[in-house]
Amino acid sequence: MIVMKFGGTSVGSIAAFTQVAKIVGGKVNQEAKRAKPGVVVVTSAMSGVTNLLIEAAQKAAQGDRQATAAVIAVVAAADQRGRRGGTGS
Repeated sequence: MIVMKFGGTSVGSIAAFTQVAKIVGGKVNQEAKRAKPGVVVVTSAMSGVTNLLIEAAQKAAQGDRQATAAVIAVVAAADQRGRRGGTGS
């Protein structure tokens, strides 16, 4: 079994994520030939989004709903850019 972890710029755009998928696909093909095949893939948030998620959590913990909503809107915009192939930051 192999565990693969990808984060930051390696999942920062659709193009980068496509490359990750190719790498994982290659490992899956290699592992399929083994007696006990297995591939585990772990990904983190897209580049630049982790800090925004932490900020949103901090604002929420402080009870600042307006600031929390504003940060969440930025995260949603980063997600949309990522879906269109832009950067996640």
